[in-house]
Amino acid sequence: MISALSGWLKNPLQGLIAFGLGAGVTFFLGHTVTQAIIAPLCTMLAELGQDSCQLVFLSSQEAFLTLIRQSLLAGLVVASPWLFYQLARLVAPTLWREAHDKIPLFALASGVMAVLGVMLGLFYRAPITFAPAIEALGTMTDAVASTGLASNYARAATIMAGGYGVVLQLPVVVILINKSRRMHRARQAEESA
Repeated sequence: MISALSGWLKNPLQGLIAFGLGAGVTFFLGHTVTQAIIAPLCTMLAELGQDSCQLVFLSSQEAFLTLIRQSLLAGLVVASPWLFYQLARLVAPTLWREAHDKIPLFALASGVMAVLGVMLGLFYRAPITFAPAIEALGTMTDAVASTGLASNYARAATIMAGGYGVVLQLPVVVILINKSRRMHRARQAEESA
């Protein structure tokens, strides 16, 4: 356990590079990413007959914080396979040898599940969550309805996407632990026979 922990502390550079890459690309492509996040909102507003759908920030720091939030989420998603791999190596002494070989596969699955969770949160769950509020705003004028709605939607959708990204990685952890337990039981049965 101590050797795994020291290995984790020696190589944080890989994780920081992955995190920085995801955060940096998202930061520099911020406007495009933000437009993709609010696209479901714009579709719902268009169905209600409202033509204008754009982010309206009341202060420059609100725009910057929205961009930072999106960048941090992207960095976490890109770095999640490395984080899962390092955490699995940390608990590797408690796993059986057969489970050690599966850690890179589970790390890759963790990254895929993180991306799927973010997509599920952004493009499926967030529009469903905001639909009642958007329908209630359908009677308001375009200017009133769009003045804080898009920025609040972007903020909430980003937080929701992060939550879904983390939650969808949990089955990967459970499968790894379950696989290790089954291997442990099979090993015990072999030794007792």
